[in-house]
Amino acid sequence: MHRGSYTAVQVGALWRLVYMRAADDASPPEEVVASLQGIICKADLPPFRERISTGSRQIRYIRQSVTLTAFGDAMFDLVGSNIAEVHALFGRIVGADRLQECSTFANFEGYAAVEMSNRYFTPKNEASGATEIGLTDEIDPQGSLRKAAGAGYVHTDDNQVGYYERQVKGADYRYINAAPVIFQVGDIVEVQVSFAVLPLSEGKLKTSMTLRSITLLDGSLSQVCIETPQLTLKRRVGYYEEEVSVTRAKFTHMEIDDEAAEKRAGDPEGSVKKGTGIDKVD
Repeated sequence: MHRGSYTAVQVGALWRLVYMRAADDASPPEEVVASLQGIICKADLPPFRERISTGSRQIRYIRQSVTLTAFGDAMFDLVGSNIAEVHALFGRIVGADRLQECSTFANFEGYAAVEMSNRYFTPKNEASGATEIGLTDEIDPQGSLRKAAGAGYVHTDDNQVGYYERQVKGADYRYINAAPVIFQVGDIVEVQVSFAVLPLSEGKLKTSMTLRSITLLDGSLSQVCIETPQLTLKRRVGYYEEEVSVTRAKFTHMEIDDEAAEKRAGDPEGSVKKGTGIDKVD
């Protein structure tokens, strides 16, 4: 990411990372959408099948999330430095003394990892100008989320996550829509994320990576696991170690791409525009 190319603007209670505009540019600010590739080491993605009480206060915080690692690949250092740069930029704008230590960094079995998430709902009184989108049965098959949300919370375009699969044929590839259930630990994926500062209690703030889309690039390793249920637990552990080695060998590229997606959805005037398409994977 290029220093000096970005800034942050306040949208409601949040601060969002956006591209800098020329002084004479009156168009709405455009949210930065970054792309990075990695291996899923932890995921909490739809379908949502848990029970939750109608009107529960927890509905505000329920989210889908994914954690990626590279098993020590050097390119992951670049991902970490880019995130740290964004965190530092936010600190210069909102005040470093108010900003918690960056919580997007994680650890998986001793390897660096990063976590991104997106809440399922926004309080209705904070969703002014947002486009309300109904949850599908692929995400909420039992309707428990929709029932719990009641009239006080809405699923908006800001809460929406895109799910895709890359299909490769020879030297060509294309992206198709996918069901969120296909993603498994061990898959090589590309995610698109945006960056925001979220309010906490006592005036504190935290940097967050908001999940915008996830694309399956290679699911062959997790598919092997699905197709061999007859393996014993002892053999399964050894096979897991073999999978990790193969995954490391296959993993060759990870970067944050600061180019916006090719297709963008126009938001109401004065709002932040967000990239919604899939960027080309190098």
